[in-house]
Amino acid sequence: MRNLDVAESIFSRLVPDDRQYVIPVWQRVYSWYTSQWSELWDDLRNLYEKTQKEQPKEFSKSPSHFMGSIVVKPKSLGAIERFILIDGQLRLTTLMIILAILRDEAKNSHKNDLSKAIEDKYLFNTYACLLYTSDAADE
Repeated sequence: MRNLDVAESIFSRLVPDDRQYVIPVWQRVYSWYTSQWSELWDDLRNLYEKTQKEQPKEFSKSPSHFMGSIVVKPKSLGAIERFILIDGQLRLTTLMIILAILRDEAKNSHKNDLSKAIEDKYLFNTYACLLYTSDAADE
């Protein structure tokens, strides 16, 4: 039996551009409702307001929010970190949807640098072509 590694992390470390998450077909379909969205949005808004008020000098001391556990099974593919998402897929998917909305709002507000930064850092996977090429070679 393999050991289970448990670690605390921040969101930006969960979604670097060299990491891919795979949601297995046996996972349940996306099923968050308005009440869950509202609770998360209120939490994020309160965290933002607290951050703006306190203006921490160090990122490590900035206010944080516990998002729950995310359980993954690593599966390396060359330089690409690939993870089978076992638990937390709804939370992670919801956060990615929020980032896509923020990207679109930034673009609509002519904040193109912010829009591009969100897309490049969190939403667009620059390694996708490598993954598909490597997968094809493995078959």
